[in-house]
Amino acid sequence: MKKVAFTTLNIVVAVAEVVGFVFALPQYGWNSLCYYTLISNAFALGVCVFCAFAVWKNPKLCCNLYLVVCTMLTFTFVAVTVGLFVAGEVDLLFLQPSSMFHHIVCPVLAVANFLLFCNKELQFRWGVVAICATVAYGTVMIVLNCAHVVVGPYFFFDLHTNGVVATIAYSLCMIGLSYISATLVFWAKTHKLPSLFKTT
Repeated sequence: MKKVAFTTLNIVVAVAEVVGFVFALPQYGWNSLCYYTLISNAFALGVCVFCAFAVWKNPKLCCNLYLVVCTMLTFTFVAVTVGLFVAGEVDLLFLQPSSMFHHIVCPVLAVANFLLFCNKELQFRWGVVAICATVAYGTVMIVLNCAHVVVGPYFFFDLHTNGVVATIAYSLCMIGLSYISATLVFWAKTHKLPSLFKTT
């Protein structure tokens, strides 16, 4: 029964992701490749489609992949919400359809699917995969900003405006937030503090 429910909600999340991209791609075009939100949601879409089929043969892999997805989506939800709150633009989460789907609807549905229907052993090192992906993304974007290839797209990547010290400080905060996101998602499911090599 749980596999059926998990598969069904996977399909729902995948459809919601597609709807979000229908709104986002015309708006951002190729710049979509610069946004962590869109990258993480694209990854979530791929995992949902994969797990809709793979859960029947390898549920453990699917649950751990979902740990990666939920860590990334939780991170983007918290980071963007805090950023917009500071900027006084929280209403953008609700006024723009793509933002509503990719910052609220899809993360909430994915996390709900994970918490309700993933019941296999989890390894926190999969959460570390999400953290490493976030660090890699941030590193690439800072390098591109430094080389004047892109500006932003998030204010904390704008090295030339913020300066080196502020950019490093922002980066450390983002890494910390990513770790906190992974820890919270892991704990919410297992009620245990994470360990890199032990399973729940």
